[in-house]
Amino acid sequence: QWARACFERSQGAQINVFARYPLYNTVETPLGTHGTRIRELFIEIPREHQCVVPTELPAILPPVPNLECLTLFTRSDSWPYTHPSIDSTPRPRVFPSPPLRLTKLVLNNLCWIPGGIPLGQLTHLHLSEGTKFRLQSLLTFLDQCGSLEKLILANANIVDSPDVPGSLSVGLPHLRLLTLGVA
Repeated sequence: QWARACFERSQGAQINVFARYPLYNTVETPLGTHGTRIRELFIEIPREHQCVVPTELPAILPPVPNLECLTLFTRSDSWPYTHPSIDSTPRPRVFPSPPLRLTKLVLNNLCWIPGGIPLGQLTHLHLSEGTKFRLQSLLTFLDQCGSLEKLILANANIVDSPDVPGSLSVGLPHLRLLTLGVA
């Protein structure tokens, strides 16, 4: 009832939504009927679900065509030993259709990268808090993000550190800010 009152009082204004995982079907809720108004979506994942890849999200979340910022945040200690490394493929979809206005993606302490997102239009990418990557996987992912202006890798962990071949490169021609805090 409280959420319904908030949606009614906002009267068509843009909204920011905070949700906790696991989510339940939002299609028949105010969230489902007001998906076009959502500009920022923050999904908090609790510690007990830190290594769960939520493949059910496209069936639960509404289309969010005007979404500009997506934050996926896991509530757990950084660097958990049980936390698997991120593989940039395959990526599970989050939404039933791509959020075509998405420009900011924040991933905090995840073991998966969301799919169905137009990576080429991201201008801001923030990966942090114990996110573990294989170097090749990270570079493959970043190579798809050619519009990045701001890239933050804070408290990220490269789990293998082989010599990088000279032929391996990532083109980020629009990059204006790079923050690295990498182990």
